[in-house]
Amino acid sequence: MWLLMALLSTVFSALAIFLIKSIVKRTDSDIAAAMVSCVVLVFAWIAAYVAGSQSTVTYLSNNEIIFLVLSGLSIGISWIFFYKSLALAPLNKASSLYSLKVFFTFISSIIVFSNTSNLLLKILFSILLVAGMLITCKNDSFNSKKEYNSFLLSSFLYAFFITLSMILSEIGAANVEYNLANSIKICVVLVYTWLIVFIKNKRQLVFNIKKVELIHIFLIGLCIVGSYFCFYNAIKYDYYNIVLLINRLCFLITIALSIILLKEKCTVRDIIGWIIIALSLLLIAIFC
Repeated sequence: MWLLMALLSTVFSALAIFLIKSIVKRTDSDIAAAMVSCVVLVFAWIAAYVAGSQSTVTYLSNNEIIFLVLSGLSIGISWIFFYKSLALAPLNKASSLYSLKVFFTFISSIIVFSNTSNLLLKILFSILLVAGMLITCKNDSFNSKKEYNSFLLSSFLYAFFITLSMILSEIGAANVEYNLANSIKICVVLVYTWLIVFIKNKRQLVFNIKKVELIHIFLIGLCIVGSYFCFYNAIKYDYYNIVLLINRLCFLITIALSIILLKEKCTVRDIIGWIIIALSLLLIAIFC
């Protein structure tokens, strides 16, 4: 059962990224993030009610609420940069850089949680991972150097803030049931993403969204919640490292979808980079 859940989580993640890429071709990335947050919020609270954890919200301490809000804010910020990076780059380039969050996870485990076990291996595999990402993300795939730099910055900030959200949850809300925790975080995400839309004066663009794009938005929300649900159910079976590895390898499915359905081209250099990234993730799962 854990293997099925892990595989479903990976497939849902890959599909969500693919659908997001499809929609940001036609829809402003900030609008897309805000609209998706509405759908995810509904499904997240349904999951909380099914799990029966919604009734425990009144038992949360002030400290837990603060850390959940801060974690949700970090997710909201990461979403904005995530959608922007997908709007700027080919899908096979963008998905390669999302493994940066593994690099930041290593840094946080050392600095924040003082976990120095296998330190040399962590440094070595991190360098290998970053090298693989740099090989795939060359600037000749972009219209200008400015666009390339904006993509790199957006990918970097996405990885940073999504890692920060996990750190905040671990520090201050580790004992909160995951369905309830996700629901509260998504409330914050919704507020933040719509705040960005209003600050940038993009609210009128909402009325330009077509029916087919609304269907895409609904499916993205369903895939995101499905990925969360399957992942957290998979790790209940004490195969955390294997589940995490399978989930991280979702970028390979995303790349396959980009080549088959979006007709994106790849080079030998890209393939070498993807192999290095996958190998790095495998070594991390085994030795770290």
